[in-house]
Amino acid sequence: MRGWVHFACVVAALTGRGLGYFKNMPERASLFVQCTMLTYLGSTCLHMVPWKTALGYDVALAMDFIGISWGFTSHSILWTGGVHSFSQFGAVAVFACMCLMQVAAFKQKNKRVLMFMRRRRLTLILLNMIFLGVVEARAIEDFKTMVAIQVLSKIVSPWYFMACTRFDAKHKSFFEIQGVWGPHENWHVIILVVHLLQLKALLSQDSF
Repeated sequence: MRGWVHFACVVAALTGRGLGYFKNMPERASLFVQCTMLTYLGSTCLHMVPWKTALGYDVALAMDFIGISWGFTSHSILWTGGVHSFSQFGAVAVFACMCLMQVAAFKQKNKRVLMFMRRRRLTLILLNMIFLGVVEARAIEDFKTMVAIQVLSKIVSPWYFMACTRFDAKHKSFFEIQGVWGPHENWHVIILVVHLLQLKALLSQDSF
């Protein structure tokens, strides 16, 4: 089932847009959905396309890494409608570094994209999370929603990914159906819940 969660979200978003539901959403919320779906599209291409060549898989993997950073960065910017703070400038810089890193991955021949500068890539994603966390802490008015988002996205999600989801993880997942549903699917669901909470916060604070 890897990738199906994000694929279903992309289909739902496109269907909603086709039916005109986006017209009933505030602009920031609509942009949030669109930016998030770009991230989900990269995930879908990586997880659902049966890549038959190493190069094809590496390209999809690089786009997924860029998409993850894009998600954090675009969300950081959307809260204030531009780049106005140190954290937002930092988020943009991290996204640029991630793009350059993926270009560099194809200019060398020694390592596959998955292993190229792996620790540095994880560090960039960590910085993306920190910058978004600072922006959200200041921008989200509902304290309970803000705390829920921070705990899920900045503590639970990264811990679960490092412990259970990465390819060399050492721990077993709390829920798994062998050959059908695994740790990565659980992680995708956690991320989806976080994004729904972020969308809820945007909708509650915006008006037409």
